[in-house]
Amino acid sequence: MAAPLLGAGFGTYWAAAPAILTAVLPAAADRAKDLGVINVAYSWPLVVAPIIAGAVLGLMHSYPSLFALAGLASIAAGMTITRVRSVR
Repeated sequence: MAAPLLGAGFGTYWAAAPAILTAVLPAAADRAKDLGVINVAYSWPLVVAPIIAGAVLGLMHSYPSLFALAGLASIAAGMTITRVRSVR
């Protein structure tokens, strides 16, 4: 049930994310370094999220709690985007 919703959200995000990421980089000379940092920022949640999910499921034995935590994390991540003033 959640897989189509998660897939649609992930696909929508990655349709625009690379363009926005490269547009907001401060200096052309540092783009490789900056994209490396962005790659780490993308990869880190893929390592940490299963650990957190395992802890939540191990302690609460509840998928609704896990999905609520994921929803809160998504809202918190979305709030960080509000600080981006422009892409130029």
